[in-house]
Amino acid sequence: MLDSGFGIPFSPKSQNSAHTQDDSTRRCIWISQEDLTPNNLEQIKDLLKSEEAPLKYWLLLAFSYKSLGHLESLDSLLKDAEAIFDSKEDSNHLKGTLYSSLGFHNLCQAYQFKYDDERHKRYMDWTNHYLRKTEGTSLYHFYLVKGHQSVFNYMRDKNTDHLATARSMFNMAIDLSHSAILPLVLFGNVMVLSSNYQVASVYYLRALLTASYYLSILENLPESRGFLRERSLELSLAHSQLVWLKAVLFFALSASQFSLGNIESAKSLIERSIALKPLAVSYRFASAIAAYQLTHFKEEFEEEDVPSLLEQYTKARLASHILDRNNPSAQLDVCEFLFHRGDLEECTRTLLELQKTNLSYNLRAELEYQLGRVEHAKRSYSEALNRYMNALSHKNDFVSARLQLVKAAAGCGDLGLAREHCDFLLQCLQKVAVVLKVSAYVYLRSARETLETNKWDMLKMQSVNRSQNQLDISCTFHSVQQGMGRLIDERLFKALSLLEDLLFSSHGIESTKNGEEMSKFTNRFDAKSKMERDLSDPLAMEYYIRCLEILVSRGREYLCPSLNEYYCEYFNLYKSDNDRFKNNFGVILMYTRNYTRACAVLHELNEKLSKDAEGSAGSEGAESSESSLRERMVRTTLALTVRFNYALALEFSGQIAKAQKIYSSLTREYPRYTSAWLRRSIIAFQKCDYESTVRYLEQVKKIHPNSCEPYLLRSYQLGKLKSFDEAIQEIRKMFRSIPSSAYDPYANTLLSSLLIKKSYRIAQSTGAPLVFPKEAMQYAKTALKRPSVCNFYAANCIAVILALEKNFKASYESFLLLMESLSMTSHMKLLVNKNIGILSAAITLAMLGTNRKPDKNKFNKLKVAKTQQHFQSAISNGKMDKSLYVCYIRFLFDVQKYEECIAVLETARLIFQDDIFLYNQIIVTDAMVCSYLRDADKTSSLVEMITMLSCCRFVTNSAEYLLEESQRGNTQFSTESYNKLKQITTRVETKMIPHITSTLPQLEKTCENKQQAREKRLQLQLSIQQAHEAKKREQEQERLRAAEAEEELSEKLLKEASEIASELLTAKPTQT
Repeated sequence: MLDSGFGIPFSPKSQNSAHTQDDSTRRCIWISQEDLTPNNLEQIKDLLKSEEAPLKYWLLLAFSYKSLGHLESLDSLLKDAEAIFDSKEDSNHLKGTLYSSLGFHNLCQAYQFKYDDERHKRYMDWTNHYLRKTEGTSLYHFYLVKGHQSVFNYMRDKNTDHLATARSMFNMAIDLSHSAILPLVLFGNVMVLSSNYQVASVYYLRALLTASYYLSILENLPESRGFLRERSLELSLAHSQLVWLKAVLFFALSASQFSLGNIESAKSLIERSIALKPLAVSYRFASAIAAYQLTHFKEEFEEEDVPSLLEQYTKARLASHILDRNNPSAQLDVCEFLFHRGDLEECTRTLLELQKTNLSYNLRAELEYQLGRVEHAKRSYSEALNRYMNALSHKNDFVSARLQLVKAAAGCGDLGLAREHCDFLLQCLQKVAVVLKVSAYVYLRSARETLETNKWDMLKMQSVNRSQNQLDISCTFHSVQQGMGRLIDERLFKALSLLEDLLFSSHGIESTKNGEEMSKFTNRFDAKSKMERDLSDPLAMEYYIRCLEILVSRGREYLCPSLNEYYCEYFNLYKSDNDRFKNNFGVILMYTRNYTRACAVLHELNEKLSKDAEGSAGSEGAESSESSLRERMVRTTLALTVRFNYALALEFSGQIAKAQKIYSSLTREYPRYTSAWLRRSIIAFQKCDYESTVRYLEQVKKIHPNSCEPYLLRSYQLGKLKSFDEAIQEIRKMFRSIPSSAYDPYANTLLSSLLIKKSYRIAQSTGAPLVFPKEAMQYAKTALKRPSVCNFYAANCIAVILALEKNFKASYESFLLLMESLSMTSHMKLLVNKNIGILSAAITLAMLGTNRKPDKNKFNKLKVAKTQQHFQSAISNGKMDKSLYVCYIRFLFDVQKYEECIAVLETARLIFQDDIFLYNQIIVTDAMVCSYLRDADKTSSLVEMITMLSCCRFVTNSAEYLLEESQRGNTQFSTESYNKLKQITTRVETKMIPHITSTLPQLEKTCENKQQAREKRLQLQLSIQQAHEAKKREQEQERLRAAEAEEELSEKLLKEASEIASELLTAKPTQT
């Protein structure tokens, strides 16, 4: 009603003069929206007091101030009204209206300050005070305020029990006043909060029918000259209120239909609301419907409808603003328009002016959010971050502000804060695309920042510590600290998981722990690759590819096929101008050994960059600024990288001459290009041109005297030529020239392996026993102290050497460290689990062979189970490793787990089709039967003896088959094995089978006797049970008979008593 204004009539103070004065002397004041300002409050109050205006006009003005956001003015008007009307002898209904208004005002204030404990408590105390006074005057108003209190409680903690309480309160208010409209509307609002829009529509329709009935009464009142002007103005005000209420009810019905999905019905109802009375809120909702139709069009949607819908949307928004210019929500909408139009200065000015007004928490949160978005658009990320934080302090569940806060925090480099709010958003909005994308970007950038930080720390160490001035970054780039490496991997896999949820339509796979993700990643990707993918977002694909790139660069080559597939999909769908992206694609093609396509991609990119360099050579003569020089350096570096990668692709594809030509041109144009010199040395070594090999490496040493790479490459080449002494001397020379290289893991590993190979060669040539030098162990331990992804296989070898040197504890701990590596492929898992299984088996068997206390045997069982776990894990990662099965079978045999051993043997026979496993199964089965025959429990069981007999027959049949094959020459067995088979066959046929067959009849008879005794025992138990049941039935029948007899006796006594009573009543008195 406030947008069109209303009138307040003033009646004469004297009732007598009211009948005598002419109507023209009576006055009326018109209140418009512009008049209701805090500056005019005192004048309006003085006017109301002097004219003794009724309470309803005080309340109308008070809540009009509330709708404009002037809460202090509302509070002042209500307190003055209380001071005036509380002392008067008015009706309880009128005082109930006053007290309920005061209670509702304090309740709203308490909800507004719900995060301020002191103020919230004070306002709630006042609310309860006025509720008690309302309850004593008008239950109808009491139920309305109590219902509002339950609604506010629900808005605070989202407990649906509060909604049930609100429904009951409003329902009781409806029962007390069937003609009231307000409780019907409030009940409908509660049903909207419960998402029950159909029931809400019913109550809104009831309220609409009631309002239409009252409006028709007012419109059909007969005109009478006897009506006072004051009365006619009141009727006019009531008419305006009913028209406004009817328009609002049409709006509520339209909103309910919109929520139910009936868009056309909602549009028709909002048009009726606007036709009845144009309201700003109705126009806003009409614009929302038009926006929905623009974004959710149907199949029969015509393109000609788009301009008309846009026109409807624009007109509705404009009409809403014109009708309610001073409304903070409307002003915020205008600021939204200004922001999207790009008028940031005007938008900021309007928002700052609006900030000076007294706004509710929700509107202030929206205002801070829009100010933050303006600063965000200006790239002032720190100021934007502060604004978003202010918005969240006013409204904690403001999702848009929190999402923008994540972006601003990432923009100003506060990635810790960004991750914290990302986790909160992911808990609330798990599958929202924009949240998944932003969170993935934050985690990806966090991983990259951590990588760069580690690299920068190494650079600082190089410049600060002079004793390590010769540190070579290329050798230690991947050797980051293990804890930091885990953190990087965790963030990368987190980003990868979020992007998978975004790219794949099936979201059934949940995030698991980091270790489980990495161990099962390949299988999970294979499963997801078969699902439906949504690759319509190029930015999400770029993030996904970048994650896979970093993971591959950190040693996870098993992800190369996946990365290659996504690169192909990306370039098929989108035309990317990112040259670095294309260069990385060529490198990944080389990783996947698709050298032909890698040559094509890199050749095309190389040609493009060459043409760009020629075209920009002339234009760069006039430009000499710092930015242009930096861009030129970046382009030159990329061109060099692409040329080198192209040469690598040519070399790997067999086009050595073309590759060597490019390497030569690179070293000629850029003599300090180390990688090209090293590749030339490798090609010369492959061609057996040892003189050129050494010359190229010496050139690198002159150019980069602090580089380890020429020394390591030369040592490796000498090791290939089996010149172990010269190779060892080359590494020692590197240690003397570059002191920091003494800590390099690859150099120590290479030196340790060269010393070990030298020991093997000496032992083979002289026939002396194999002795590992202590230096080898020393360098091996130094390498293990600085583990890295590229050092895995070398570290595994070192752990094996430690085990051969009988240093079991150090070896076992080394294997456990290797198992914790986050970058293990299936082959790595096979290798480390196999080796640690063999080591653990040796330790376990050594412990089982010694006398231990009884409580120590439990520990031995744990050792056996742990060893089995290692072997089983190795088998799951390498089912075709024959030696692995042999080791596992031997371990199970040694720990006397015969049944499991036979099961593994049968599996191995199916896989390898080798008679050696059949031979081993015969040995194991014979040993199992012998052990069972020494077990009293087994020999007394008929089933176990039958199983033993079948095992003996398997042994004899299989042994005969192997003996026949050996005689024919089809199977190569040693004499010892041949004799062993004959001994087993003889013993089984002559001793074990006769013993078992002779024992079986006695066991069968014993078993039959046991069965008969068991049947007799069961029959006896059954007869005893039946006897007990018969006795119980007999006792029950006796109890029933006694009860019947007692009932008959009582009936008989009652009948006799009634007869005696009737005789006494009918007998005549005796005469005296």
